[in-house]
Amino acid sequence: MDALISWNLKHLANLRRMTQINEINSTEGYSKKLELITPLEVSDDLL
Repeated sequence: MDALISWNLKHLANLRRMTQINEINSTEGYSKKLELITPLEVSDDLL
């Protein structure tokens, strides 16, 4: 998965959480970065 889209801004789609998840993934051997974004951040691409 390249991106996870969520309205959960407090607990999931925030920069601190994304950084933490990517650090853990990196230590576990996953090289691909996960983006946690809101539907509004991709809505321009849908028009």
